[in-house]
Amino acid sequence: MKQPTYNQVWEDYEVDRLALGVQPGQNLLMIASGGCNVLNTLLEDPAKIYALDQNQAQLQLLERKIEAIRRGYGELWKDFGIPAQSRNDSVYAHGSYARFRWVRKFFQAVCGNSRLRQFIESPDLTAQGRIYIEEIEPRLWRLPVRVLPTALAGVCGMHWRQVLYSARAGQFFLEQACRNRLRNILTKFPIRENYFWHQMLTGTYSDEHNVPLYLRECNFNSLSRRTERIKCIHSDLLTFLKQTQSDFFSAANLLDLLEFISPALRTALFQELHRVCKPEAIVLFRTFAPALKLNSASSQFHFKEDLSHTLSLAERTASYASVHVYSVTK
Repeated sequence: MKQPTYNQVWEDYEVDRLALGVQPGQNLLMIASGGCNVLNTLLEDPAKIYALDQNQAQLQLLERKIEAIRRGYGELWKDFGIPAQSRNDSVYAHGSYARFRWVRKFFQAVCGNSRLRQFIESPDLTAQGRIYIEEIEPRLWRLPVRVLPTALAGVCGMHWRQVLYSARAGQFFLEQACRNRLRNILTKFPIRENYFWHQMLTGTYSDEHNVPLYLRECNFNSLSRRTERIKCIHSDLLTFLKQTQSDFFSAANLLDLLEFISPALRTALFQELHRVCKPEAIVLFRTFAPALKLNSASSQFHFKEDLSHTLSLAERTASYASVHVYSVTK
């Protein structure tokens, strides 16, 4: 079986939740990716989630998670929780998650194991912020690191078009793209609760509570009752949209797909999205580069600028400069 490229979603579900405002009974369109946020969103009680991906391996991963849920919480936790993160035969041994080890080694090499351990074990957010600013950041951005190209972010799965958009935005160097993002995330969010970066720096979740919502035992009963509401679709997005009835979806979560495709295809996608989405439906996507203009869609979609800015600052991954929230106007 082909291994998935993205074995864990690297988009912050708390941002998804605030952006989409899912209501019970709605039909949702989502890019499947690692399946984490599809399952997290299922807890909002939608009528149906159409989880789409061109990569069959990503859909197979989501289906494996659903099968584990049907076998019981113990199986889900064993296969996708903390026990799986240290096993060489688990899903975490492949794809983007496996490449985190190189990021971890990079931090260890430039900052030192003892400083990283002190940072991770900070007793509170004030101490964490102080350690980062005084001990970690000055070493992280020494001259040899400051001249590294942004394209190195491809280690974690960055697409070449994202590199291009970042360069056009004046972010050719990794420092230009990431310094402020990292400072925001590593000084304003407790590291033990930020399961994205706790994994990046240690290789595991901090504990059974600071994990994606679908992995928390307290949510399991609600999750297990709703797995039939997920429909996995192997297709490219435009083809699927053209086959979908009008005014069907109440929200669409496109992850960072729009940075992977050409401007012409992006325009075609938004024309179809406008047709298949209900009035006031929410369309959410993220960009690694600071901005992605959608001038061709301006008359059909309302850009929620204030909410987008707030959620951009709330994103805990550092993978994205901008969160974009639009509502459909009809």
